[in-house]
Amino acid sequence: YANVMTAEAVAHECGIDDSAFVCFENGQEFEVGAFTASAFSVPHDTSDPVGYLLKADGETYFHGTDIGTPLDSIGLKLAEATIATLESNHDPVMLRTSGRPPYLIQRIAGPRGHLSNDQACELVRKFASPRLKKLYLAHLSHQCNAVHLAIEAMKETFKEIGRTDIELEVAG
Repeated sequence: YANVMTAEAVAHECGIDDSAFVCFENGQEFEVGAFTASAFSVPHDTSDPVGYLLKADGETYFHGTDIGTPLDSIGLKLAEATIATLESNHDPVMLRTSGRPPYLIQRIAGPRGHLSNDQACELVRKFASPRLKKLYLAHLSHQCNAVHLAIEAMKETFKEIGRTDIELEVAG
């Protein structure tokens, strides 16, 4: 499953026929087995990147990684979730002192790069609804983040919004 631009880019890059994909339109619901799915646009430096909402049996799963900017449009999708996976890619200090080339640091921290721990917290602070029961932090950089930093930042955010009931895990 992919939107048309992603299917074409992957097919070209991998030398496969793009007819192998089931194409969807961003913002439109489609069925995948027992799930009702929809894709929403995210800012990242690739061909028409998306996040997903999956709905089944009264539950809604949000998947958002490779997000360069914590846009309200993404937050509104997060607000629908009972379970969510959200990128918490880097700690800004660790990124700046990582020894990576400046162009790469700018790409990662830029508007089409990856969310920092603080930016992930910003989305949760503004958009976590009473429905949210479990949050997985994902896409943590091994060189530019630490699990304890991401967890501590999000737990502090949960306290700020009065939602210490949300289960928190880091996706492996």
